[in-house]
Amino acid sequence: MRTERKVALGLAAVGVAAVAGLVTHVASGAPVPQHTAVDVASQSPGSVVIQFAGDTMQADGAAGGIAEKGWDWPLDGVRDLLTGDYLIVNAEAPFTDLTQPADPTKQFTYNVPPAGLDALARAGVDAISLGNNHSMDRGLPGLTDTLVHAEDAGLQTLGAGMDLVEAAQPLLLRTGVGTVGIVSMVESPGTEMRATPTGPGVPAFSAEQARRSFLVARSAGADWVIAFMHWGENYQPLNDLQVATAEQLEAQGYAAVVGSGSHTTQPVRVIGAMPVVYSMGNFVFGAPGSYERFGAIGTGQVVSLRLGRDGEATLELRCIRTNNAVVDYQPQTCTRRQAVRALRGSDPALRIDRSGLATLPVRLPSPA
Repeated sequence: MRTERKVALGLAAVGVAAVAGLVTHVASGAPVPQHTAVDVASQSPGSVVIQFAGDTMQADGAAGGIAEKGWDWPLDGVRDLLTGDYLIVNAEAPFTDLTQPADPTKQFTYNVPPAGLDALARAGVDAISLGNNHSMDRGLPGLTDTLVHAEDAGLQTLGAGMDLVEAAQPLLLRTGVGTVGIVSMVESPGTEMRATPTGPGVPAFSAEQARRSFLVARSAGADWVIAFMHWGENYQPLNDLQVATAEQLEAQGYAAVVGSGSHTTQPVRVIGAMPVVYSMGNFVFGAPGSYERFGAIGTGQVVSLRLGRDGEATLELRCIRTNNAVVDYQPQTCTRRQAVRALRGSDPALRIDRSGLATLPVRLPSPA
């Protein structure tokens, strides 16, 4: 059984002037900055498997099927893939019964009844990332509901909070092979969603914010820091801004990047020694989707990072079919041919076996 511990706020904020001296400050015995730490038990001695899944929203077009077949039904086709030691998904909606959009002019807004969190927990989800463009769809009341209901369901949260310090705090996974820090950032969240030193929201990506989050995670004990990025354009291929952002993260010492946001899969590449999953696409996402309209591939990925003590690791990707016009709101495992098509343009070292499982051996860089 995993045990959890919240670490109290040690620094009121990590401002620009504090960034350069943060590591020295903590080494001197001062309290560490705010973060959440979780002990993760491994199923295999000498390694740990951290899993990630993409955009998740159990509502909208899926609501009728859920009402008829229950909250577990959308997850039944992918449940067998959720076998890691710790699983984080991108929660693309607040979990609240509030239905009034905070911004009536926004084209797409969502909310998922709190029962959706219990279904995720039953499927094996351990944490939800709220660092995306929908977690504030019901404003501050919806975000508050989400944080409360997630705690009630036994799920950790990251990527949103009552102010920037809380929104940007890392999730530390303490394992038998080392401590992994996960930080969540959003490429362009919009002014109304952007967390500030005194206001709620999500952490907007900038080089300064990325560096600050990295140092906070390292100072709190992370051996490796992974960026969980929400970026890209809906149903579009990988773009130059994503590549430039990933290069900045590699230069700052991040060990890996896992992305969401485009609703479809994008290539997997290695920058220096840092693996980048540019987009996992959708996981269990209840909107009808626009794959045909944009000529996009209707697939997502469940991503596993199998990590050993010395940084030796294997990235494992399992393709899932997510086009709701085909799977009717219940994602299914891809065939090998579908997996190959979805991973076109990925790193040439990536291999796909007969079952459709894609693997990429990597060695995570040691942070500076």
